[in-house]
Amino acid sequence: MQLCEADAVRPDTPVAAVLPAAELDGLFLPGDQVTLEHLLTHTSGVADYFDGKVSSGVPVSQGMVADPDRLWTPDDLLAVSRERQRPVGRPGQRFHYSDTGYVLLGRVLEVVTGDPFHDLVHRRVLTPLDDQFQGVSVVVGNQ
Repeated sequence: MQLCEADAVRPDTPVAAVLPAAELDGLFLPGDQVTLEHLLTHTSGVADYFDGKVSSGVPVSQGMVADPDRLWTPDDLLAVSRERQRPVGRPGQRFHYSDTGYVLLGRVLEVVTGDPFHDLVHRRVLTPLDDQFQGVSVVVGNQ
């Protein structure tokens, strides 16, 4: 939403206007105009790579348990939805939680800002929080 406030994107911005077609191919039903709002509200129709139904192999959640040392890149995760899943509906048709949608939102942030996602999280979220809570002590448990 910081990028919306800065007029870099809007909730109704089509994802295809930001990300390359090759990155989106196979994730949505043909001809669908998926917007950032669809991704944010889990109404884009994209499957959920983490625990969604797959046409072959095991869901990523099981793969992560079986191989906890594997590094899953955004490209790997999008490939699961593209190659082993089907879209769950048309944009705006229904709510379906999707971790794949969050991967796409992260990619949108990277493309629009030109910065890696982890740098954005540190600069725009963690550092301001750290600055805001300097000197604040947290009590945990029955102290």
